[in-house]
Amino acid sequence: MAVYLSDLCKKIGKDVYLQSFIRAEHGTGKGFFGIGNTGSIDCIKERLRGITDSLDQKYKTWKKIDFVSESCRDLEHPDFRNIHRVEHTREIQNLYRDFENDFIISGKKFTVPEIIIWIITHQVVCLIEQKEQKPQNCYDDNIPFSKYTKSIFYKNKDISDYTLEQLQELNQLRFKPILDSVIQYDFKEEIKKQTDSLLRSTKKHTLPPIKLAVDYHNNQFELLYHHYHHKVNKRTNPQDKKWYDPSDTALWNAWKREKNEKLSMA
Repeated sequence: MAVYLSDLCKKIGKDVYLQSFIRAEHGTGKGFFGIGNTGSIDCIKERLRGITDSLDQKYKTWKKIDFVSESCRDLEHPDFRNIHRVEHTREIQNLYRDFENDFIISGKKFTVPEIIIWIITHQVVCLIEQKEQKPQNCYDDNIPFSKYTKSIFYKNKDISDYTLEQLQELNQLRFKPILDSVIQYDFKEEIKKQTDSLLRSTKKHTLPPIKLAVDYHNNQFELLYHHYHHKVNKRTNPQDKKWYDPSDTALWNAWKREKNEKLSMA
């Protein structure tokens, strides 16, 4: 997906790419018709979350969270519904934007190990009480834990003032065995498998042919018409109580009638 979006960005230019429907669907996860693509296998932002989850940086494995608020240091019975929270101190959407700048927009070549290492070292997940989080305009992005009103500890050491660079260095130590294995692993077979799967136009949650993405990057209906049929079915099916929208259905039907008229006249 990163290679695909990087190729698209090169072909249509950064400014156009940032406004494209393809980026919204497969990058940020905003999706077509306002239907978010978060949670899907063809969304890079969600794959970032998947990697942090695989590191046990999630609430279900809260005991493995190393970065812990002062109020949670002796926690035995967390209440994740009302009090406690395991959260990305560096929110996933911001992590994605940094990733996008470093890999997709930069135009540089990259490898799978480089991507994985970047994600592991840049992610910061913390166990806190929900009330300890400050508004976004009240903390310094370069000092991630300035986001909280309480001190943050790592193995009994107060690391509240650590810069993002220091936390990246710490992540390299924390996850050294995993990072070493990533460097040594041969991803060729997995890359081919995933590429074939993502470019298979007969299934849901796939990438359209790059020419289609280039030709219709700013045309939502053409992309839906040629590739994202499951998105249309969700939005225009009255039986789908969750996603059906009569206004979008009317817009889609009107566009399709006009499309069919032009085709019949051609």
